[in-house]
Amino acid sequence: MARLGRLYQDTGRRAEAIAQYDRLGELQLQAGHTAQAAETIRTILTLQPDDPGAYEQLLGELQNSVP
Repeated sequence: MARLGRLYQDTGRRAEAIAQYDRLGELQLQAGHTAQAAETIRTILTLQPDDPGAYEQLLGELQNSVP
């Protein structure tokens, strides 16, 4: 998923890249990989999603939960 997201990102397909990274982040959270999920959300934010607020809020929550 990360590779496909990067491919979309590199080819200017921002919406598809965000969707791939979003799904990757969900899977990382389900697996308990909080630090990796936070990094994925940072990547999404660099792509300037239409509604960054939800991602920013989740990132803040994750940063507060990572030891």
